[in-house]
Amino acid sequence: MNNAGNLARGLDWLKQYREAPDAWACIDYTASNMYDYQSMFTNPDAFDPRLKQFKDRSQDRPVISTELCVNSATYQYPSYRLALVMGQNDRDQDTFFVFPRIRSQAMRYSAFLLAGIAGAIVGRSFAVAAESNEPTPYPPSPVIAGIAFDRGTWVKAAPGSDQFGTTWASDGNLYAAWGDGGGFGGTNSRGRASLGVARIMGTPPRWHAVNVWGGVDPLSPQPATRGKTSSGVIARGSAIYLFVVEQGVWTNNHLWSSTDSGMHWKDLGPVFNEPGSAYADPGILQFGRAYQGARDKYIYGYSDKPWPNALGLFRVPAKRLADREAYEFFAGLDTAGKPRWTKQIAKQRPVFTDASGTEWGVACVYDRELKRYLLSVRHGGDAGRWGLFDAPEPWGPWTTVAYGADFPDWTYAPDPKGASRDRPAWIHTFPTKWISKDGTTLWHYSDRGDQFNLMRARLRLRAPAQPN
Repeated sequence: MNNAGNLARGLDWLKQYREAPDAWACIDYTASNMYDYQSMFTNPDAFDPRLKQFKDRSQDRPVISTELCVNSATYQYPSYRLALVMGQNDRDQDTFFVFPRIRSQAMRYSAFLLAGIAGAIVGRSFAVAAESNEPTPYPPSPVIAGIAFDRGTWVKAAPGSDQFGTTWASDGNLYAAWGDGGGFGGTNSRGRASLGVARIMGTPPRWHAVNVWGGVDPLSPQPATRGKTSSGVIARGSAIYLFVVEQGVWTNNHLWSSTDSGMHWKDLGPVFNEPGSAYADPGILQFGRAYQGARDKYIYGYSDKPWPNALGLFRVPAKRLADREAYEFFAGLDTAGKPRWTKQIAKQRPVFTDASGTEWGVACVYDRELKRYLLSVRHGGDAGRWGLFDAPEPWGPWTTVAYGADFPDWTYAPDPKGASRDRPAWIHTFPTKWISKDGTTLWHYSDRGDQFNLMRARLRLRAPAQPN
């Protein structure tokens, strides 16, 4: 078909071709220049509905973005990213790029550039979290342009279990606290326990897991405890700690510890029993092995309670984790932008807000190479929508990596084929042990469908600004 000079004209031409069935049947793909995007630099999200309209009007034809060009280096990289998004046939299905023989050196460069940004390999399936119309609570990340998920690496395990709060222990292994199932090797009924702990050994794709405590064939002789669950887990020194919440009550917790790699657990006593269930099941910030590489002497944890649309943040000296009196809470920033802390929980202030809501399953890890904290927060209820945010400090300032409909729905939405049918993901995280040396290749896991879902993900970094 003709190559329109801008997308608005392309939509008009598409309409005319669609009204001529004989002509439409001869069309293999659709294409349009994108010069009208330059009129929306101050509000780039406004261009998304026009893109979607073009894609929808193209029906099943591949869409090609041609001449998506600007002269300002400030906007060049976002332009490439937008072209990449349009090149996806369907972000909810397996997607790949195929480059035919291209004579033009400039076109070869553009195609290669897009493939490099996405980490695309011909024949490899992946999907890119891309910009959508859904309003985000924070501006785009200045460091991370987006995240791509490699569906071809997706594996499932531990059917029937959920949560999988994970930490990197001193023995070099990951330890995951799972709930309401039989853990690894179990099912929703076989080996079922309300709380268990698994040891995850190796590095994907060569990894395996065993139940240490609870579930099917556990290594520990200590019986599993009923009516308890935990997603707040942290390893420091030779010990592993669990913030254990009373199942069905969800208002308070105790701190449990193990000093023999999860084989035996001891209740160290109550920690939180706060108004609004604050910190009853906290998400603990994860650093390196046995908490090595931590920013300071404190352990940090987030809570989706007591607010419906904000998170709280605590810090506690690592050596006093069982001492409730030692905990301090984020109380806002001072005039110099430094965090203020209070021991009075009633005086705490939100460290993160989202008008769409904040829900259980908060997780945060530190990407050492990028020097960014990666925070995962749900906001979609049973729809499972979530956001991935980053910041230079545990308290911000937060920016958005991807949000809501940006993600492929098979990473979060209710799973009709899951171990528990139509269950969304409640938790998303990226174990620090499995972050690549350059900080861009991660392994994402969630509990979508009441099972352990693991797949490779890649962060796409923003290109440094170039002078005009």
